[in-house]
Formats: sequence, C-alpha cells, structure tokens
Amino acid sequence: LKKSMTFRYTVQEKDYVDYFLYRNSIDDKFQKNAKRNNLILSLLYFFFGLSNIFKESYVAGVAFIIVGIFFYIFNPKFNRCYYKKYYGRKVKKTMGDQINIPATIEFNGSKVILKDDQSPNEHIFNAQEFATFVLLPSSSLLLFTKESGLIIPNATLDQSEDFHKNLEDFATKNAIKINDQRI
Repeated sequence: LKKSMTFRYTVQEKDYVDYFLYRNSIDDKFQKNAKRNNLILSLLYFFFGLSNIFKESYVAGVAFIIVGIFFYIFNPKFNRCYYKKYYGRKVKKTMGDQINIPATIEFNGSKVILKDDQSPNEHIFNAQEFATFVLLPSSSLLLFTKESGLIIPNATLDQSEDFHKNLEDFATKNAIKINDQRI
C-alpha cells in the first residue's frame, strides 16, 4: 500500500439505486417475506383453480391454475423491476442534491478520507468503522458496521484498477472482509 492514493469519482442516481437493491438482497427478513408472499399467492390461485375444477368449471379452474404458475414464475422478476423503479423515485426525492457531484477518496494508512466538491469539509473514516467491502460489477460498496456505506462507482472512477488494488491492500492491512461479486 502506497503512503497515500487519491481517486476521483462521481456518484450517479443508478449507483444509489444499486446500493439499495444490494442492501435488500442481503436482508434475510426481506427475502423471507418476498418468498413467502410469492408462494402464498401462487398457492391461493392454484387452490382456487382446483376448487373450480371440483365445481365442474374446468375452464376457470385451469385458467386459475395457469395464472398461479405464471405468478410464481414471473412475480420475482416483476418485483425486481418494481423495486428498481421504487428506489429510483426514492433516490430522486431524498438524495437529489448528492447526485452527480464529483468527489475524491483517499486511502491514507488506516484511514479513508472522503471529500466532495460541494463541501469544504473532509470526512475521515477509521478502518475499524468498516465491516466489509463489496465489489459489484458496477460499483464498490464500502459498508460500515452500522447500516450505511460509501458507494464508489466503477464507471466514473478514474484509475479503476489502481483503486481496486489499493482497496484490497487497505482491506488486507486492516482485516476488513472483501466480498467480490464482480464475476
């Protein structure tokens, strides 16, 4: 790890949306509820179809069974699109002033120094504040021990390869877990 390396980047709306989607994807309670709701509604359609078949309404019964099967297959895909749009609206509403602002991140020993071009203040984070680094195809997430983190997008990051090398060196030096999902 070099003494100090500085990297410039710009966080865009898509990066915030990816961050929220990632947070939901690792939330066990959210995943259990989504799977349970999908299964319950699909079974409801299926049993309603069976009850129609027993009442000798075959067309309606088969239609409900088919709807239940399609619901079970396609509802997770619909939910992904729904949450992507939902978080897109949420980001525009709550973080509109933080989008497309150039910033710099610097790895300096056991500290990460963050500075955006709108604020004269620097934000200094000690290595102990980080729980894990998540490397996604579109961005790198530096997650804190509390429920927040830093988003470093790969697309707008200058010297992306050097950044990832420094990030991995910083994590190794400070015993921070790396979750590489770029593959």
